[in-house]
Amino acid sequence: MTRIHSGTPVEKLATGQPRVWTVLERFGIDYGSSGGLSLAACCDRMGLVVEAVLEEVARASQLDACPDLEAFSLSELVAYVRSVHHGYLKCELPALAARLAQVARTESGQRSEIEELTSLFANFQLEMETHMMKEEHVLFPAILEMEIGRRPMRLDRPILVMEQEHESSTRDLQAMRQLTRGFEPPPGASNTRRALLYGLAELQRDTRRHIDIENQLLFPRALARQAQDL
Repeated sequence: MTRIHSGTPVEKLATGQPRVWTVLERFGIDYGSSGGLSLAACCDRMGLVVEAVLEEVARASQLDACPDLEAFSLSELVAYVRSVHHGYLKCELPALAARLAQVARTESGQRSEIEELTSLFANFQLEMETHMMKEEHVLFPAILEMEIGRRPMRLDRPILVMEQEHESSTRDLQAMRQLTRGFEPPPGASNTRRALLYGLAELQRDTRRHIDIENQLLFPRALARQAQDL
């Protein structure tokens, strides 16, 4: 991964990195019309502390780097999912909703497509926010209790529900992908629409990874541990 520093052009920072887009948007930096300015120059022009922006940009750009999860304990897997994948969704879902609303307000072409995409995304967002709440307030605490030797509720039913919700969210994302022809920006697309589509593509990639970690690592290990304790 290329080292990020204050002299890196803002346009280069944002290329293909939707998580970084979200950070730049939060600080009000328009990466689509930065004119080749460096991060330091943009921060200076806007009165921002470049070190603070740089720290968040660097953290966002490193989120795709994944450690050896096979070696993680149950509690470490839970912490990883919460900090990396839940943290990403809590930040990115509102940002994507805002981009989608802006596209709907400012672009008259393909109105029916935008309306359908808005409906699909709203359903996905609600499902995922509810899903995360269930995991963080019910399932994850039960897994952590079990790991330290206590006997919480049985995990079979809540894990089954989570897996069913994974299937539903996967279908929503696939429908969004098909509707937008693979999240490919149309010719002449605005920077906002490009950011939206690239962000949705990244959302699908991150959700796939998120689901794989839970379905293939966390849930099977939790059920195996439960079986040992019975």
